[in-house]
Amino acid sequence: MAGYDNIKDKGFDHRSTEEVREIQKTGGINSGKARRKKATLKRIAAGMIDGDDMTDMVVALMKAALNPHNNHQVAAISKIQELLGEDKTPADVREQNARINKLKAETERIKNGGEAGYDDGIEVINDAPPG
Repeated sequence: MAGYDNIKDKGFDHRSTEEVREIQKTGGINSGKARRKKATLKRIAAGMIDGDDMTDMVVALMKAALNPHNNHQVAAISKIQELLGEDKTPADVREQNARINKLKAETERIKNGGEAGYDDGIEVINDAPPG
C-alpha cells in the first residue's frame, strides 16, 4: 500500500484548503527553526560563534541531556564535552604531543639529509658477489 491509499478515509483527505494551508505554514515555520538550529550548531563546531549563542546552545544541550525522556542523552553529553573542550583525557593529550614531537624530529632529520624512517647508526654493506 503506497501513496494515497495510506491516508484514505483517515480524515486527511477531507481537510479544507484553509486547514491544509495552515498545517503547511506551521510545518514550514518549524522546518525553518530546525534548519537555523542545525546551522548554528555547525557554526559553533566550526568555531565561528562565541558568547551568547554558544551559551544558548550549551543550555539547550544540557536540557536535552537532563531530559529523562530523551533517548540521546549520551550523545548530548558528549557534544557538550566536545564544545567545552573536555572530550580529551590527559593521556590523549600526552599521546598526541608525543606523536607531534616524533614527527617534528623526523622532519628535522630529513631536512638535515637523513632518510625518512629511523636511523639506528648501522651501515649496511652489500659485499655479496654478483651472480
